[in-house]
Amino acid sequence: MDAYKDDYSKYSGNPKKSIEELTPKAEAGDGNAAWLLYRLYDSLSGIGEYDAQREYRSKSRSWLARAVSMKNALAMLRQAEIWTTEQQPYDWITKLYEELAQMGVAEGQYRLGLRLEKDFPLAAIAWYKKAADQNYIYAISRLANIYLEGKIVPRDENLGLFYCNKGAALNYPGAYHRLGDYYMSRDKDKAIAYYRRARDAGDTLAKEKLWKLGIID
Repeated sequence: MDAYKDDYSKYSGNPKKSIEELTPKAEAGDGNAAWLLYRLYDSLSGIGEYDAQREYRSKSRSWLARAVSMKNALAMLRQAEIWTTEQQPYDWITKLYEELAQMGVAEGQYRLGLRLEKDFPLAAIAWYKKAADQNYIYAISRLANIYLEGKIVPRDENLGLFYCNKGAALNYPGAYHRLGDYYMSRDKDKAIAYYRRARDAGDTLAKEKLWKLGIID
């Protein structure tokens, strides 16, 4: 599911005009419009007199809550983030991630997995796999680590490498790095090639490992 479609840039040039345009849509139950109103009011909350800023903040929070009630995925993810920062009840945040996971939102599936991993590792892995099927890179990376480390389930080298290679196919630096670590004691030339790819994709730690190996190209 594409939970990250956000038309904010289309409306941000003239926030007040956009608010006039979007408010009737949101009032009619358009969750995306409600999410955009949250963002637009939030962008105005640091502008103008104190009373105006306070009103914008209030409206921003109100529209976020309404967007969440309309099951807008971006709003739900944002609300979970805010509640986490505010240290709101754990169950509130978990419930949001459960809803997102059931909606097919990869980030929700991954974050629910993180919450389940300690007590329900198999359930966590099942959610990670659903997110990985949508190419959500953090879930792919977590699965690679789980299977290669063998701490919460028996070590499975084939599955670990499968997810490493899946991440590498998406040009994820961490996947190249993990493959470099894996091959370092097995095939040094292959390990160096993976470290180079990790470095070229922006991994500074891989660059340091190459330096230690005397490779500065």
